[in-house]
Amino acid sequence: MLGKGYVYMIITLLMTTMIGESSMAERIKITVGAEKGDIVGSDNRALQSAVDYVAGLGGGTVNIGAGIYLMKDSLHLRSNVTLIGQGEKTILRKSDGFRSVLATDGDYGQEEITPADPSGFEIGIGVTIADNSSGGFHTTVATIIAQDGDNFVINKPLNADCMVARGAYVQNTFPIISGYYIENSRIENIVIEGNKDKNEYLNGCRGAGIFLYRAKNILMKSCIIREYNGDGISFQQSNDIVVENCISYNNSSLGFHPGSGSQRPIIRNCYSYNNGSDGLFLCWRVKNGLFEGNEIRNNGQFGISIG
Repeated sequence: MLGKGYVYMIITLLMTTMIGESSMAERIKITVGAEKGDIVGSDNRALQSAVDYVAGLGGGTVNIGAGIYLMKDSLHLRSNVTLIGQGEKTILRKSDGFRSVLATDGDYGQEEITPADPSGFEIGIGVTIADNSSGGFHTTVATIIAQDGDNFVINKPLNADCMVARGAYVQNTFPIISGYYIENSRIENIVIEGNKDKNEYLNGCRGAGIFLYRAKNILMKSCIIREYNGDGISFQQSNDIVVENCISYNNSSLGFHPGSGSQRPIIRNCYSYNNGSDGLFLCWRVKNGLFEGNEIRNNGQFGISIG
């Protein structure tokens, strides 16, 4: 038979554990603003600083204030981070685009490129590298991290040979928000503006206004994606992705693109219209999804396509 003191100790330990778990549920919240906030700035660097700081503490919320944020590279989302904007007052806008052919071949696995015209290229911007034969998943999207004269170092190896003889090129295209190998994150109440008239095209296997690759358990809610030279929302080989109350319109390719091998996607109460290709495109091996309450109209090709 347990004594009173022993029972009291057990109860105390249980209460302490419960209090500790409750405290752990309180995650950091910080704000980014063009004029005021915990982090002040109006471009991707300010937003990325906030996301990385919060992620480094195990996760939390980044509140993005009203304003137009100029994106020279993706906002690279991290696991366990929630992004919350102020609806149509919070706009992430793609910078103007530029492009150059490569002066030398880029070999598979190489992490250096040499544009024939280096003007505009600088450390910290996002770029796409490909040639006329290396589209789709063979396209490389990366960030420039160093420079030596006209040679630029990127943070990812090339996914394919990019040969001058096949029209190899580099251009400053990238997803405006991207998430690679992340889980348990959210994107809410944000406008993505692609500035498509001043940017080159980026295919939906490697980019979109919002793009996920091998992500898990991500919610996109009440976001607007417009004027992107590519897909509005694309997620590839990603599971348990939920898209709710989002609007994808006036993008040059697909409105919504649940991509190769994605399992259990949900797209609910969304709008897809005036996009250049299909309103909703389900790629190969997309399974066990739910698509309900959506309005799809006036798109350039099919309303719904099942690949």
